[in-house]
Amino acid sequence: MSYTVLDSSLLQSTILKEGPVVLAVWTLILASKDKFDETRITPSAIASLLRIDDAIVEQAWELLSSPDPKSRHKDYEGRRIVATGEGTWFVVTGDHYQALASKASKEARKVKYEQNVAARNKGLAPNAYICQRYGCQRTAVTIVDKKALCSAHAMLIDKEEEPNVE
Repeated sequence: MSYTVLDSSLLQSTILKEGPVVLAVWTLILASKDKFDETRITPSAIASLLRIDDAIVEQAWELLSSPDPKSRHKDYEGRRIVATGEGTWFVVTGDHYQALASKASKEARKVKYEQNVAARNKGLAPNAYICQRYGCQRTAVTIVDKKALCSAHAMLIDKEEEPNVE
């Protein structure tokens, strides 16, 4: 399963003026893209998911694959999606937003690491640390394999280590 960034800059996108159907279609395209920024989802599948007529989705699809002179992203003349010729569609800005998310994630990990180093240097107990599992902001309660973990993630480690008895 791939991960798709939904950036707040969408709120300033020219897609919003096109209405809720275009926004919903765009969101489903983003959700269905793979790590190569390609999707195999079809307008018919999206119409089925949204429970609306195929023709309405096809209009939105046409808009997303057409040039947008007001788009902030000028690659492919502002198109959001481009046919690859193999039954897939390339999501033009997918790598841009993935890079932004990676940068933000890296910065968040760095801040968390620095907080934990500062706590260790002050001689504080593990409960003064922040959990080092990705995305977690809870207070750590223990150290496992030199990583500060909250109670929920420490419990997961314990369950992973238990032998499977059947």
